[in-house]
Amino acid sequence: MTTNITDKDGWLSLEGVISDEDFLSLSKLPHIDKLSVIKQPLITESIAKRFSSIQSINSLWLWCTTTRAAMQHITTLEGLNTLDLLSLKKPGKLINFANAENLRVLRCNNDMNEADLLEVANLPNLEELGAQNSEVTKRALNALLRMPNLKKLDLEATKFDDKWAKRLAASETITHLDIGAGRLTNKGLKEICKMSQLQSLDIWWTNVDERGLDLLANLPNLDYLSIGGYDGQTTLTAKGVIPRLEAIKSLKKVWLDGISIT
Repeated sequence: MTTNITDKDGWLSLEGVISDEDFLSLSKLPHIDKLSVIKQPLITESIAKRFSSIQSINSLWLWCTTTRAAMQHITTLEGLNTLDLLSLKKPGKLINFANAENLRVLRCNNDMNEADLLEVANLPNLEELGAQNSEVTKRALNALLRMPNLKKLDLEATKFDDKWAKRLAASETITHLDIGAGRLTNKGLKEICKMSQLQSLDIWWTNVDERGLDLLANLPNLDYLSIGGYDGQTTLTAKGVIPRLEAIKSLKKVWLDGISIT
């Protein structure tokens, strides 16, 4: 029996249109640690239902578009802890996320709207949310910040601005925050730096300037920092940045993008 499934570096990889043979092969495995689905044109609800034949799975990477109607069958797969999605589309809407008790990590790179984020907020045990390019609204952000176990939040390339920063600063649980490619300024960063529990912060390609970086010295637990911008940016320079990084005593790892260093 021939299938599209290969084993690559600890990942089972299913590449191309999913066949009956593929699902039969997957159903025979007592447990799947990591499975990626690549080049499937679309995960529809009928296809998603067939994933339920998998006995147990820890991590699933759907590197293809998935319909919202399909998601209720994906999120409740037996044992599913981590789910990565490329993008969502119609038809349907996200429902029944409250039943996905095992899901700890959800990352979606594109197309999550306000209704999607409100449903995501129903995940009872979610610890990490990646919502890049999503529709962040006041209502959606407030719902996410009420999640009791959420520690890692990625809102890169959203309309995150100083107003949202002030609201987010009230969180006592978020320890890893990515708000790069947004609208943050020094004013908003001042609010973010009230989050003394922060261990990781990504403010790449924002409107924070070198003076604003002085605020980061107020974060006693900051281990990782990402700053900079696209090649050719002139707002942040090595001369202005390096002394300010040295003032962050807890810093161990730094990502400098678009900052030329000799």
